[in-house]
Amino acid sequence: MSHWIICGSCSSKHNTKQQVWDCHQRKATPPAANMRAMVPSQPSVGYTTWPFKTPEAMVRGIADGWYAVAPSGNDAVTTDHVFIRVSHPKTRQQRGNMVIQTQHSESYKPLITFYPTGSLRWWQRGDNLDQALMLVAADPFTTSQRYAAIHKRCGRCNLKLTDKRSRWYGIGPECEKHWPWVIDEVNDTKGVFVPTY
Repeated sequence: MSHWIICGSCSSKHNTKQQVWDCHQRKATPPAANMRAMVPSQPSVGYTTWPFKTPEAMVRGIADGWYAVAPSGNDAVTTDHVFIRVSHPKTRQQRGNMVIQTQHSESYKPLITFYPTGSLRWWQRGDNLDQALMLVAADPFTTSQRYAAIHKRCGRCNLKLTDKRSRWYGIGPECEKHWPWVIDEVNDTKGVFVPTY
């Protein structure tokens, strides 16, 4: 069975992380004529330069959801992980923003906020966070599935997965309607769910 990577930039399937990287680079380097339109209408808040090696365009392309990244590429579920939450809140204070947070048990710490004006603010930085952002942007399927496997919660909405089929696919029945590609990916990588009675 082949393993595909869903691109966070173009939403298509790629064979390798290098192809995902190349796709993001093409999206992150627009024609010179469009550069003026990308300049924020207000100065950036809380930083003078982008603090991560992962390109900003890749991070902005991450879909809302919950993700888990194993440190140093270790895939064991029992190791310490970096947990990332990406959301577009609908509350008045954060409405229109893209908010990225790190999860620590039941609490969240702000990592990056992207504002509708194009500016942003960051609160944390470090190599482990940089690696986590890169892996989430390059392979959202795997990192979302890892979060679901560790927490037994949906990788899209974080609600508890209450039946065997949902736990197998790492996504709840309502969120499956929004991310139908997850079912195909799991079928390709783990196999089709077979109910047991």
